[in-house]
Amino acid sequence: MVSRIRRIALGLLLPVVFAGAAHAQGHPPYRPHIGAHLSYNFKAEEFGIGPQFYIPVAHRFEVYPSFDYYFVDNGSLWQLNGDLKFKGREEHSWWYLGAGLAVSRASFGGFHNTDVGANVLGGLETLIGQKIHPYFEARLTFRDNTVFQLAGGLNITIY
Repeated sequence: MVSRIRRIALGLLLPVVFAGAAHAQGHPPYRPHIGAHLSYNFKAEEFGIGPQFYIPVAHRFEVYPSFDYYFVDNGSLWQLNGDLKFKGREEHSWWYLGAGLAVSRASFGGFHNTDVGANVLGGLETLIGQKIHPYFEARLTFRDNTVFQLAGGLNITIY
């Protein structure tokens, strides 16, 4: 299982390396964002928080790693996501669709379980400000138990 998690982590990091190489060649416009969000996991019926980061890698495509830590009683629950987003454009907002991998870990009363699954997501990010952009997102994670999550937060442009 540890070997599988290492392969997944490597798979999530490689696009970041390639994004840096593309930037060094002048492609694409390199404007990464970092942010934080508040989420609600409907399966666990719990709120969570987490950071996200995204890096443009091609026209309208971004590598989008994120992390969710949920406030569960008597244990812990978290999920690491490595997604690729496609962004469409509206006048003052970007809608986006994405997909990727998820690694989740649950620990309750001595029981530990790590699951690997697939994400499908969609959202809307406003472009009201130059540097700070609120967003709202819905995410489905397919694994042993399908999970639906809503999240909202702020992204900050890194220049």
